[in-house]
Amino acid sequence: MENPSRRPVLAGVTLIALGTLLLPATRYVIRAHAQMESLTYSSNSNPEAERLAAARMADDYPVQLALAAEMPNSSTVSPPGDPTKWSTVRNHHLEALTTRFPNGPSAYANLMRFMTTGDVRLDRDDDYVSDTAAKTDRTACSPEWLSMFDSAAQSGARLDPDNAYFPMMRAIVLFNMHRDSEALNALKAAGRCSRWTEYYQDENEGRIRLQNATYAALPCRRLPSCS
Repeated sequence: MENPSRRPVLAGVTLIALGTLLLPATRYVIRAHAQMESLTYSSNSNPEAERLAAARMADDYPVQLALAAEMPNSSTVSPPGDPTKWSTVRNHHLEALTTRFPNGPSAYANLMRFMTTGDVRLDRDDDYVSDTAAKTDRTACSPEWLSMFDSAAQSGARLDPDNAYFPMMRAIVLFNMHRDSEALNALKAAGRCSRWTEYYQDENEGRIRLQNATYAALPCRRLPSCS
């Protein structure tokens, strides 16, 4: 038998859950997911059609971001299937967006976001002094990637000075390069900022726009509203 004393608790949890759905960030995620779910088509994904659609939307930054963030097809990359080579191509595509859209912090933030998935990390020689095997096996971060990341962080901070994301993330490469005093200053600068924005939602928005532009005219496969 249900305990009556639990009913107020359950009601409170329900109200909290419903209230959470009304938050702007939560509403965005739900809306994006619903839009993506609504795009079910009679054909499989067509990368060539997407590239053609993106070419027609050359000035649409979110669309160009979504296209640049896509991992290249393994058949176009040598050696095939090498994820490190894939990330190299993607990094350069994302860096090119900072040239095409230099006045928006999003391009720099998204370049940094993807680079931290493997190419840039906090990596110090002194982390391995007590472990000879680990020191021998580890792969140091590429100076090219560290320089690219640092440049993006500085540009983003200049365009979006109240965003803690840029100085906080810049501290990663500064510590990596043993520029510890500068890294600590970057952390202090992050502490003076009032918000944290990664701009990841621009990629989601671009993906929705690109799929709409590419596939919306095609017949739907399973939606009741489609004829």
